[in-house]
Amino acid sequence: GDAPILRLSEHPDAIVEEQVISLHPGAMPDYWDVYRQLAPAATSEMPGGLLGGFRTLLGEQYKILILRWYENPSQLLAARADLRTNPHWHEFEDAVKPFVSAQHTQLLAPWAIPQMAPIFY
Repeated sequence: GDAPILRLSEHPDAIVEEQVISLHPGAMPDYWDVYRQLAPAATSEMPGGLLGGFRTLLGEQYKILILRWYENPSQLLAARADLRTNPHWHEFEDAVKPFVSAQHTQLLAPWAIPQMAPIFY
């Protein structure tokens, strides 16, 4: 019964940022502890929003997936620029660095399908 987070009919250029973080074996609990302590302050002012954070259960282990949405590419670029100058973000990045073996980001275009309600439809 909730309204969509973002109506694609109003924001056809919406973007979902998918960040995949690979951790060293055994580092998952430490990473999440740091995330819970430092990430909220580091990301509280970011435009857009968090869709979710996930960890692998089966398949390739020690992976974290973070999904964030933005109204358009300009909002994404502004968020990235803000992070570069955000001391809380730098503190978070420094704190998780020992746990991370690799990371990459993809930009995704959401589809307006009823099964995605109430996210984008």
